[in-house]
Amino acid sequence: DHVSPVRATGMYGVVDGGRAFVRDFHGLELLPNFLRVHVVRQHVVEMIRGFRERERRWKQMRASMQVDDEIEQMGLGWRSSDLDVVRARPRPIELNRLGALYADAYDAYLRGDFKCIVHRRRRLLGKAWRCWWRLSQHLKEEMDALGVLGKVKTVDELGAAAAVHSAQRGTTSR
Repeated sequence: DHVSPVRATGMYGVVDGGRAFVRDFHGLELLPNFLRVHVVRQHVVEMIRGFRERERRWKQMRASMQVDDEIEQMGLGWRSSDLDVVRARPRPIELNRLGALYADAYDAYLRGDFKCIVHRRRRLLGKAWRCWWRLSQHLKEEMDALGVLGKVKTVDELGAAAAVHSAQRGTTSR
């Protein structure tokens, strides 16, 4: 069972079909949303942080290739792929890198490089879930004690029933 590699060219660059996410994709998103957000944020921070350096290197390359560019503009030379690289000014965030970024992130996810982030996310969601569950159990007990589950139609009726119930128990509501 051999999967032949394919190349996918899209809006966000070229992605080799031999990559794991190309083989595994069946119409559903492979990376969890919180992990995609984390990877893209980290990528944007790195792109913005390195923008000045990339722009400086681009200006140096452009200055060194200026003679070749002038020769080509006069029609005396052939179109050079080196000049094509210099013509494209670097952007603060380059969208053509997103395809490879996703492929690298998915490979790292399969290797387990994001275990600490996944664990932290599960721990935080577990805390929220436990608090919600405790609250729901408390509310269920209170509603059962009130005996008004099917009778209360509005918030005002619920407040009045709770006041009556707390008065019967001998406590005051705040």
